[in-house]
Amino acid sequence: MAGFNLAWCRFQEVLDMRSTRLFAAFLAGLFFSTTTMAFDQGVLGDVEFVSQPSDTLLTHGQPEPHELVLVQRAGGKHVINLRGLDEFDDWDAGALVDALGMNYYHLPITDGQSLSRDRVALFDRILGDIGDEPVLVYCGSSNRVGAMFALRAAWLEGYSVDEAIELGREHGLTGLEARVRELLENGHD
Repeated sequence: MAGFNLAWCRFQEVLDMRSTRLFAAFLAGLFFSTTTMAFDQGVLGDVEFVSQPSDTLLTHGQPEPHELVLVQRAGGKHVINLRGLDEFDDWDAGALVDALGMNYYHLPITDGQSLSRDRVALFDRILGDIGDEPVLVYCGSSNRVGAMFALRAAWLEGYSVDEAIELGREHGLTGLEARVRELLENGHD
């Protein structure tokens, strides 16, 4: 029986060492992982978003309720609404997003005059807080979405005017392009 106890103790020591190593590897993976979550394209189906600049970012005009449900089912965690306060009242997007368990941010950009460094800085802070989690950013047509991404790229990330405009177009910038270019070339808001 003594031989069995000694063998059992050695087995437990080896098991403890392996468990400790596995636990350390698990913790390292947890804290140092570069894996990001992405939208599940199979769930999104045929929804035509204005663009999907990355695996974790969708841009869109005003979504329909069923599209927000699909965004959530596809792994969406956050929704940023850039529409004005009184611009859309067919249904309560914030309430639906909350009911779906996603985080809702409302940063009203009503026109080209409301494009400012302060709002771009706030937009950047929101995106920074979101990190690499899947997010839908929308306005009426994605034009303001593209404008905000272009201004952020130039003012906060060091892009040239032309690079920022191109990035904005990739995110939906159309009718506000002249205003964005004016803000970037004149260096003010």
